[in-house]
Amino acid sequence: MNRSLLLLLTLGLLATGCNDVEPYEGDDPGECTDEIDNDDDGLIDCADDGCAGFSVCAGDDDDAADDDDSADDDDSADDDDSAADDDDATDDDDATDDDDATDDDDATDDDDDAADDDDAADDDDAADDDDSSDPPIGTIGEECLGPVAYLPLECDTVSGDTVCYDPAFDRSWQWSPPIQDFDWGTAVAYCDSLNFAGGTEWRAPSICEARSIIRGCAGTEFGGGCGVSDACIDFTCWTPDCGNCSVGSCLWASGLTGGCGNDYWTGVEALGTIDTAWFVGYYNGGVQNSPATSQKRVRCVHTGDLQP
Repeated sequence: MNRSLLLLLTLGLLATGCNDVEPYEGDDPGECTDEIDNDDDGLIDCADDGCAGFSVCAGDDDDAADDDDSADDDDSADDDDSAADDDDATDDDDATDDDDATDDDDATDDDDDAADDDDAADDDDAADDDDSSDPPIGTIGEECLGPVAYLPLECDTVSGDTVCYDPAFDRSWQWSPPIQDFDWGTAVAYCDSLNFAGGTEWRAPSICEARSIIRGCAGTEFGGGCGVSDACIDFTCWTPDCGNCSVGSCLWASGLTGGCGNDYWTGVEALGTIDTAWFVGYYNGGVQNSPATSQKRVRCVHTGDLQP
């Protein structure tokens, strides 16, 4: 009889202790999504174990299964002290689970910080890539969109030959080209074999190189709206901006000389046509194509400064 009475008293004490439940995150509706630490334990919303069973926190670490040691309490009838022991073990497990949850949150924060750092690095790389879209001084892009801040040509005599160096594009030009007309193939061969001012890598200019010395014709100057460039050499690339400007002026960079009233070959064939090539008329600034058998002049170009 006394044993039964003691058991009843023990169970009554346990029931009284269980009813004394401290507030926890999620004991009121909406606490798992309000971004407030409702139980003052340093954890907010789904980071708190109290919200682990809610659907809004699905996918978070769930230690709820570890927290249930109630099956161990079934032995309380056999041992008066077992219930207290089980309660102590349960409290220890809860504390361990809370520590694990905190560690998991710390690891998540570290991962988030690392991800943020990676994103920042990617943004920096993207910014660097964007800067590379503008060709630096000294280069000529295939779309003729390089530097348009023209600099004066520097003309000087080297090994008995006069050359003019363009520091904006890092190109050396014949000061005065030969007073002779060539068909396109002969003009290209002439420049390829030229030994002039100590340079041996002369060539007929590309379209963008030929356009880089145009002055006073906005449509065909470097950076102008003319669609013909080294990136677009088909005859269909021609646009009205490639047409003629004023006639009768020398529309090339100051310092150059030669027959301004003539057309000058580029070293580029016009695709989509039969035996035609592109040329520039520096008396009107036009960029046009013509049969390769046509007779025109050529001003050869060399990369770099050949002056001492």
